[in-house]
Amino acid sequence: MSGRFLVEVSAHSDELVDVFPDSSFGGHRVVLQPRLAAHGCDMGALLTSQLAHKHAERLVGIHTVIAIPPMVFSVERPWADLMGRGLDELDARARAEALASERRFAAHIGVQCLSPRTLAHAFHDSPAGLASWLVEPRYRWSDCDGDIEACFSLDDLITTVMLYWVTGSFPAAVCFYSNAWRYQWQPSHDRQPMMEAPTGLTWFGPDLGSGAAPAAAVLYNVVYTGTHEHGGHFAPVEQPAAVIADIRATFRDLRR
Repeated sequence: MSGRFLVEVSAHSDELVDVFPDSSFGGHRVVLQPRLAAHGCDMGALLTSQLAHKHAERLVGIHTVIAIPPMVFSVERPWADLMGRGLDELDARARAEALASERRFAAHIGVQCLSPRTLAHAFHDSPAGLASWLVEPRYRWSDCDGDIEACFSLDDLITTVMLYWVTGSFPAAVCFYSNAWRYQWQPSHDRQPMMEAPTGLTWFGPDLGSGAAPAAAVLYNVVYTGTHEHGGHFAPVEQPAAVIADIRATFRDLRR
């Protein structure tokens, strides 16, 4: 979420105007403004999708990289079901892609759903363990072709680790999947499409499993779709110019 559509900060007071109604931020009143635009990627895409579902009338629109609908954890076995479909219905090529996707993501999802406190205690006490947990996915899930520094500078990587280490926030952050699974999302309405706000979707080929794009897109009021040959799971860092171009393309007409 960014720009004047989303946040207004008074130059003469501590008042913060943000996107979440009837709550507070740093002790200050938080008010949902009448016309907003929202962008998110990964878990940010899930939160942005919830805005598009629950507060569509207050949004200019949304843009997401990796479409993640709010009910994505409302399944029995997230470590398996989040892959999107059964293997038996796929042809040989799609099956191979699905298996490769499972091998990349299933352990990451499963352990956070089932044993987040174990991770919390282990990595909150070990900077090397924390760095391994955070950096390894950036190597395996990005479109770096075996050279992590092709996508992330060493400064980027150490900054990411230190944000968790210095603040001590990893134990809380690592419970997100588990909490989302145990306390499952409930819809605010049954209208279709589920995400009513005008939506731009961006897909990056190396991170896109076979069939995932059309399966997710039907849940959104899609006004723009961007697809890119290069860029992985952390595309806003890997390919920022492409993401920015798609955000602009999504909202160019909606802003008028």
